[in-house]
Amino acid sequence: MAGAQRGIFLINRKFQVRFAIFVCGWLLALSFIYPVIVYNMFEYFAGQMSGAAADRINKTGREILILLGMFQVIFLVLTFLISIFISHRIAGPIYKLRKFMEEARNGVLRDDLSFRKKDHFSEIAGDYNDMIRSMRSQIERRKQAIAATILQIERLLPDASDEQRRSLETLLADLKRA
Repeated sequence: MAGAQRGIFLINRKFQVRFAIFVCGWLLALSFIYPVIVYNMFEYFAGQMSGAAADRINKTGREILILLGMFQVIFLVLTFLISIFISHRIAGPIYKLRKFMEEARNGVLRDDLSFRKKDHFSEIAGDYNDMIRSMRSQIERRKQAIAATILQIERLLPDASDEQRRSLETLLADLKRA
């Protein structure tokens, strides 16, 4: 999947929107500091003046606060969109890993998991692939051990008593089902 492009940015809508709201929430809370400082500064200067000068300072203060408010809204929207984009680089790999895990649960042991170049958690794809290869190796060793045990039991059957034969045949059937 390295280099592949996904067209859907909301892969895990709940996570991505919560992530973006969390980031924007902190930004919004922190961004109220500047307008409060600017407002207090203009109030202080307007209090030091009188007449037309105080009116100009108050008018300029209101204009600056409106401008700050507009910039904050624009900045929050941009931050929300950037947060969605960044969370896409987190949610995409997790989504793909889940799909591979579902396949593994259903018996399809693929070891070709890869993420896009700029996705987060790229090392997890390698770890997952190593795990699948290890599982395949363990399964193969167990299959070989079971096959060897089946051969041994089949060799013992002709010389076994009737009671032993029934026990060995039961064991043999169990091993063949495994």
